[in-house]
Amino acid sequence: MKTVVVLFDSLRRDYVGPYSHLDLEGGLGKEKIRTPNLDRFSGRGDTCIFNRAYVNSHPTGPFRRDVWTGKMEFPHRGWGPLKDDDLTFARLLGEEGVVSMMITDTYGITDSSYGIQRSYTEAPPGNTGNYQGWFTGWDLIRGHQSDRWWPADREVELPCAPEKLRGGKHRMKLYLEENYGRRFEEDWSVAQVFRRAANWLEENYQREDFLLWIDSFTPHEPYDPPPYYEEMYDPGYEGERVIFPRYGDTDYLEEEELDHIKAMYAGSVTLADRWFGHLTDSMEKLGLLDDEETMIIVTSDHGHLLGDHGLVGKPGLGSNSEAFLWEGIADIPLIVRHPGCETGETSSLVSAVDLFSTLMDHMGGEIPQGVEGDSLLPLIRGEKGKVKEMAVFGRHGDSVNVTDGRFVLFLVDKEKGLGASRLYDLQKDPRQERNALEENRDKAEEMRDFAHNYLRRVGAEKSVLNDVRRGL
Repeated sequence: MKTVVVLFDSLRRDYVGPYSHLDLEGGLGKEKIRTPNLDRFSGRGDTCIFNRAYVNSHPTGPFRRDVWTGKMEFPHRGWGPLKDDDLTFARLLGEEGVVSMMITDTYGITDSSYGIQRSYTEAPPGNTGNYQGWFTGWDLIRGHQSDRWWPADREVELPCAPEKLRGGKHRMKLYLEENYGRRFEEDWSVAQVFRRAANWLEENYQREDFLLWIDSFTPHEPYDPPPYYEEMYDPGYEGERVIFPRYGDTDYLEEEELDHIKAMYAGSVTLADRWFGHLTDSMEKLGLLDDEETMIIVTSDHGHLLGDHGLVGKPGLGSNSEAFLWEGIADIPLIVRHPGCETGETSSLVSAVDLFSTLMDHMGGEIPQGVEGDSLLPLIRGEKGKVKEMAVFGRHGDSVNVTDGRFVLFLVDKEKGLGASRLYDLQKDPRQERNALEENRDKAEEMRDFAHNYLRRVGAEKSVLNDVRRGL
């Protein structure tokens, strides 16, 4: 059996063609995102579009550990490396002789020194990665964000005032220096990721079994696509390009600057879509796109706030009492091509940990005991209508959240002084503008009790359980 997974870092659901009808505050409004290749892929008769797919652990590293192991990370710890006893899908499949390959430009998940580097004003907290471990092979494209790759004394000009940038002048200068020589679109790292992935498939498509994980950092910031992609969405703009906006309140941005941030983000998404098309064209040529044994998964680890609730980025509650895991972050795109697909679209609730079991199920691997997710193949094949009633998600040390697909409950420990718990009815209030907790307190208590029992069963830290218990 064969599996290809494409993960786009920070890809908002409402910026992807099949979901572009959604009207979230940080979206493009009436202007539609241009993702012709993702549109074409999702419109196939053998693809299933999941309308209610949620993260479990946020952000980048914790999400991947959830998928790598089928167990949620946030109830136990923040971002950290894989542990020696973690049973990852690559490890388990490798023991069965399955070749696995990871191709990525997401250097934070492969650089174990990332947590102690000094390329910022201060070292970033706890960001260490060894997620390439147990893959048969892996390839890293260097130079995205602020990777310490190629020190050089080059004259670069900041795109905006440094106080508007996350990480300030030093971090931005590093990124600009590392990407100084780009001339053609194929020089962008997202193009290199998908070209190398296509090349690997050309050499390995005849293998009986393989798993290819393609991890594209685009559209994660810096939002710096070739200029013609920006001009698609905000032609004639002459202001500052805030390509790596500081997380938090948007009050430091002019309205036209925030609009242009959306345009640069949208341009980055369209750029990523163009090179996803290069991959699918290659897979069609190789016979993999219609192969009876090939599963293709397209998803993201989380979204990104672009003015939603007056915020930009992925700030935590410690910095702002409005910084919850809103829909613009937590509800992710998930599109699966499977040869046995009978369900073209589903609103059944699923979450990140389900991807581990889905990969193992398709590849014929044994799913170990203690896994917290469910295989999505019965849903895709039309054998089941749902795999779960509720899903828990969160960020370590922050709010604990639970959803049943219609309601979303944000639970905040009253003693922490980070604001109050909230309940939103997505059916009536998709932008999450009205707290419906008081008139739905019975529902909120049911969801709180589910979250507490679930987290206790998986051995969550006492502090996490206290957050839940004191949330209502």
